[in-house]
Amino acid sequence: MLWQVIASVSAWKPKDVVDKELQKVRLQLLDVLSVYKKPTNATTAKFKTGQSGKTNSEEASCTQFVLKLSEVLDLDAAQCNDLLSLYLLYEYRGSQDEFKNILSDERHSRILLVEIWHYYHNERLYLLRCLKHLLSYCSDTSHPYHSSYQKCIAELTNDKNKFILSVVDQYETACLATLPGASSSEADLVEKLGFQWMVYNLKEQLESLQIVLLYYREKDMTPEMFLRLLSLFKKQGFSRRQINRHLLDQSVEPFVKALAHMQVVLLLKAIDLEWLFQCQQQDSEPKDYYLLASEDVWKKANNSMGTLGEVREHGAVLLAWALVHHVTQGAKGAITSRKLGNMALQCDVFEYVHDLLTSPLLSGKMVVAAYAKSVVYSLVQVLLECFHEESLGNMDTLFSIGCEVFKIPGIAHNMWEVGLDRGAGLLLTSASQLFPLDGRPALNLCAALASASPFSAGKVVSYLHSMTGFSEYLELIPSSGLEDCAEAAKLLQAARYPYQTESFVIPGRTLGVCFNAAHGTGIRWQCDVNGWQVCLCEVHAMLAQTAGWLGEPCVETVLAVGRVVHSVLQSDRGRVDDLSDLTEMLIDLLQRLSQISHPPLKLLAECLQVAADVASVYPAQVWEKVSQSGLLPTAEVGEDALQQIIRGSSSRQSALDGIIVGFEGQSGDYSVTLGFLELLKHTAPALCELHASKHRPSLLASLVFMMREVFGSFHKWRYVDSNQRQQIGLRCLEIFHKILSLDGEAESVVQKACVEGLLFSDAGSTLLSVVAVGADEVQLALEQQTSWTEGTGVELIHLVRLGLSVLNRLLLLKPTSRTASPVELALCTQPPNKQQLHVTATIVQYIYHRYDARLPTLAALLLKRVAVVFPMSLLACLGNSAVAIRDVYVTRLQFSAEDIRLKIAILELLSTCVETQPGLTELFLNLSENEPGKNKGFTLGKFSCLHAVVDIIQTNKQKWPAELQRAAVEYIAALWIGRNDTAMNVLRERKSFWLDLSSCLFMDSVADNVRTCAFVMRIIAAELYNVQRYRRLNTCKVIYRKKIVIPRKSAAYHI
Repeated sequence: MLWQVIASVSAWKPKDVVDKELQKVRLQLLDVLSVYKKPTNATTAKFKTGQSGKTNSEEASCTQFVLKLSEVLDLDAAQCNDLLSLYLLYEYRGSQDEFKNILSDERHSRILLVEIWHYYHNERLYLLRCLKHLLSYCSDTSHPYHSSYQKCIAELTNDKNKFILSVVDQYETACLATLPGASSSEADLVEKLGFQWMVYNLKEQLESLQIVLLYYREKDMTPEMFLRLLSLFKKQGFSRRQINRHLLDQSVEPFVKALAHMQVVLLLKAIDLEWLFQCQQQDSEPKDYYLLASEDVWKKANNSMGTLGEVREHGAVLLAWALVHHVTQGAKGAITSRKLGNMALQCDVFEYVHDLLTSPLLSGKMVVAAYAKSVVYSLVQVLLECFHEESLGNMDTLFSIGCEVFKIPGIAHNMWEVGLDRGAGLLLTSASQLFPLDGRPALNLCAALASASPFSAGKVVSYLHSMTGFSEYLELIPSSGLEDCAEAAKLLQAARYPYQTESFVIPGRTLGVCFNAAHGTGIRWQCDVNGWQVCLCEVHAMLAQTAGWLGEPCVETVLAVGRVVHSVLQSDRGRVDDLSDLTEMLIDLLQRLSQISHPPLKLLAECLQVAADVASVYPAQVWEKVSQSGLLPTAEVGEDALQQIIRGSSSRQSALDGIIVGFEGQSGDYSVTLGFLELLKHTAPALCELHASKHRPSLLASLVFMMREVFGSFHKWRYVDSNQRQQIGLRCLEIFHKILSLDGEAESVVQKACVEGLLFSDAGSTLLSVVAVGADEVQLALEQQTSWTEGTGVELIHLVRLGLSVLNRLLLLKPTSRTASPVELALCTQPPNKQQLHVTATIVQYIYHRYDARLPTLAALLLKRVAVVFPMSLLACLGNSAVAIRDVYVTRLQFSAEDIRLKIAILELLSTCVETQPGLTELFLNLSENEPGKNKGFTLGKFSCLHAVVDIIQTNKQKWPAELQRAAVEYIAALWIGRNDTAMNVLRERKSFWLDLSSCLFMDSVADNVRTCAFVMRIIAAELYNVQRYRRLNTCKVIYRKKIVIPRKSAAYHI
């Protein structure tokens, strides 16, 4: 639960709650994984002695199970007992009676052992990830918990190097660990878990290295630690020589690579490249370099580095060490520096660094990825400061590395601050020398910089506007127009128009310098150039070409232009008007590309992305232009146009249809589809709000095409990049959600088409398949991520959340006059296959999901809608798991740190069920009749929801938000209005019930509690009307004869 509290994935928790949780687990965070102790004979005997007094057969079975668990996990028995309690509280998916039966059955108890085994290893990972989260944001002043995190980390690290030494020790222990429990009585079971244990072990190693990297982000590494890490990584063969490699297969290769990448980044950080760059800038003495403080350390480091060079992973480290020699040793280190540099080049150092930056772990935007890119940025800074870029060989890979690191806002800001004549800025300067002869490197670097932030986007706009120099091939210029003036220099005799337009001109008498280009001799004219004007001319040149094949260089250049425009507009929508000429031409290009039999798909997709960016500001104008391009579906308009469009009978064949089926379906790359969806996402809701009726037929045609041809079948397509599957699903659901959330009369036609299409077409079954992914599948996707803050698991959660929300809106908007749709039938009838879980039961089980509380919250809201709409028993849908699910719902309702919105959703669901679901209501009330001989009546069971409800309304606990109190009082009102006598009597018998319930009537202000007061008065009114006179008097005495001062602004005063 610590992760759920401190990470606040779904909602920010109160700061005092976070502080309390951090203080509670401070010792665990300090000890990290060493908090889990191995069993000894003494601790096992002590545990047995403590359990010896339990003679009950069930308790004895539980003790034996804990001892067996201790053997399998190789964990202290007392800790295993605590682990079992936590598992039963948070993860167990059964009732208490079922648990007792499991312990008595050997086969089922082994299954339970495996489940707790997984739970234990996930808990270890959660502990490491919590620590990584704290280190990631303890220095981020914009984070809401910055001060709490900073205080916690300060307490953990105040004892010199104890904390980091503990982490490194545990990393080394993980590297040398062998399969635990192999000699236990369950050795056969443990052996089967060997591969999964190794995966967990690799993840622990990976998390530990990330913690070390984040720790040294703010701290200086000691020479001894540098030597220790270097030696450790060498022994492990940079993750390739795992001690348990016999347990691995190819499926874990991503984790092995990620581990090697982290080792390389950590060593690059340890070399302190940033200090080397500052040393070069300030031209200061290098004697202060921390690895030169001791001759022994320097000698050991050199000896270790001298043995590297066997595998690709060594390249980056060797290159960094070569730079150390170049900067710190001067002329006497030149030979060593050159030798190390050549060895690095033989290891394909630049290609490896590029692979490192584009790996799943480091390609995202989380703190570890951003910091790793800053380390690589420092490497590039020093490299280009020490050596001329032309001496480094082919620059294409270096340009690609620059494109990856410049996307990070801090790096982009630093590059502009340092300038284009030093460090990494020389990459852009060098790339611009070829513009526009080969404009791709410069434009791609500008696109990366523009995507970093609005500030950097503005810098890119200014830079391209004021470029110096224009490059082209010398052979394109008539020799009569040139005059030799010096070696490799030419003078342009008259004004030159490089493009078939007079909008761009190179003035006469301009000096040009010749150079060797890729396909001949090039010349660079030394004149001021507006890069945006050049981009405009490049796009215009493509538009001017006759129908037919387009040259690849032209396509690549225009594609790079599109990327720059897209990146600028993504970062700063206010630039739409500034780039209007270029965006209009790129949108016009859609018509040209739609007419080609084999269009360049990447360029088409980029043009659609630009159109979507502009559409976020001018939706009607963009939609009209794109509709006229022939790319999008169109429909004939008749008297029954809507029904024709929904059925697809009036839609005409479009270029987009042919592209998806004929090209993208075969290649497995759906970039054009994603661009189309992005355009529809920005235009469909906006056109509805603008009452643009003239665009309605084309909009409906595209919407229905998206529902039938894209959303209805996208999960069946073949993908080269599996991430595109979830991106397509997400964008489709975002469009549906925006349309279904619109209010007003003008939008009813589009909204009706959306409702009809989702309910009565294949799109509906796809929606149900998204909703019915299940909590287990989501958890599995999360565990397979290399990061718990981004990846396929997080995207899957977002997809399911959107699916739940769309389905909820769909059931709300469905016309009551229509017959039951396939979607509704699937929700309210049993599946034909008895082995298949009911869709509604799958939705209910999202309550087991704890990573993102929004998922079970939306599931509860959907169940509330289902309880209202369908005449069926939810209790019957749950089957034998009903009691277990009730227990989890009530536990989460009672948990103090649980998300408030989830609690409200659960209470609203229960309020609705009082009227429509009597069976489920009785299950959640969990009332049991008193034994004979005692007072007549009922008592609350352990898992009764009334415990939490009463706690929320208590007078001395007015800490809960007003909306949660409203939901609790609403549930009580539903019991009174529904005349649930047993529950009413149990509540009446509580001494302070009426006082607690009426307390909101006596608050100083009613503004935040109007609905709560209304429900309280309804309860009191129902009580006074229904009960006998003597009970009414007791109720009135409690409420009105309490000697208190009634505030003038309170509801009680007005009553």
